[in-house]
Amino acid sequence: MNILSLPIDMGATQIDSRYRLVIAAAQRARQLIEGNHPHVESRYQKETSRALEEILSGQADILFGPEARRAIIEERRRRDSARSRARSSSWSESSDEARR
Repeated sequence: MNILSLPIDMGATQIDSRYRLVIAAAQRARQLIEGNHPHVESRYQKETSRALEEILSGQADILFGPEARRAIIEERRRRDSARSRARSSSWSESSDEARR
């Protein structure tokens, strides 16, 4: 049986609604796609299924309130910084090729 087709028991987790579960799983799946290591060994290949499994097993940390807002801001800064480094390195590489 697939994890997505099972009835969801959220009793052991900090999740209080399916909406919060979807949001948390989407954020964790994005982290996995960006290269973060999974918290648990999983039989699933897709990051979304792995994220759901981590959250439902209680292995993923879920932040609430001001702590969550601070973490989101820090993550955006980190992501923006990584993008700007990637752009500047690709720009310098194209400039080097143009000089040749």
